[in-house]
Amino acid sequence: MIEFVIWTLLTLGIVTLTIILAERYGLEIAIGIFATLTVVANIVSSKLVAIGALIGPAGVIVYSATFLVTDIISEIYGKEYGKRAVITGFFANLVAVSAIMTAVLWTPANVPGNLETAKAFEKVFGLAPRIVFASMVAYIIAQMNDVKNKIRKNSKIRIMYAAVKKLNDDQIELLASYLSQIDRTK
Repeated sequence: MIEFVIWTLLTLGIVTLTIILAERYGLEIAIGIFATLTVVANIVSSKLVAIGALIGPAGVIVYSATFLVTDIISEIYGKEYGKRAVITGFFANLVAVSAIMTAVLWTPANVPGNLETAKAFEKVFGLAPRIVFASMVAYIIAQMNDVKNKIRKNSKIRIMYAAVKKLNDDQIELLASYLSQIDRTK
């Protein structure tokens, strides 16, 4: 339980420091740290942790901090900058997965002790694409749901609305379930 308290305080400390640095050095700091938090959340999510009787991915606290960061960015700098942060985080995850998978698939050097390290590396980081893919599916489903329920009021949603207006919640859930089962490690 102490790990949870330390992890939560550390994460909230990072968010606070992010805002202080952004006020002093510019918004780019906050967007950069937001993108880093989204990547870190997906990487550390390969480890399950216990918080009392609850079991979940280690990235849950870090990922929840991203919502604080985007809310603060949106409040201080405007919704357009919050959107930029989200897009930056999305592409940061694509870059991270590409780099991680390149490293996982790269033939390890044949030096003493490296083959065991490479197997451990592959075991841990081989999960990254599936975790990132699942988080992106969840993000897309949340966005589709917002559009379906017409929560968003801007004119840019017309095409997406036309595509999803006929889907019901069960179909969206089925799509997410199917996509999460695809083995992306091969």
